[in-house]
Amino acid sequence: MMWGNDEQFHQANHGWLMAGMGIFWIVVIGVVIWLVVRLSDRRPEHHSEHHGGHNMQRPEAPLGENSPRAILDKRLVNGEIDAEKYAEIKKLLEL
Repeated sequence: MMWGNDEQFHQANHGWLMAGMGIFWIVVIGVVIWLVVRLSDRRPEHHSEHHGGHNMQRPEAPLGENSPRAILDKRLVNGEIDAEKYAEIKKLLEL
């Protein structure tokens, strides 16, 4: 005795197959998106060779008129900051 004919059996299996393929592609697309985001967020200058460590090297200051010190000098000359604030910021830049 059979529980239905072959046509019903194949239709039922076809439905499960389609659902499984849909879930498969959702997972694959999710993994690809996760990898793209994960790999594009890497900044080598902020990672150290040791796991969980911090890179304590200071970045080199730009030279010329775009250096932090030159910008600070311009702000003082233009009256954007007073001498007290200038000295405070200058001290921070020298750390």
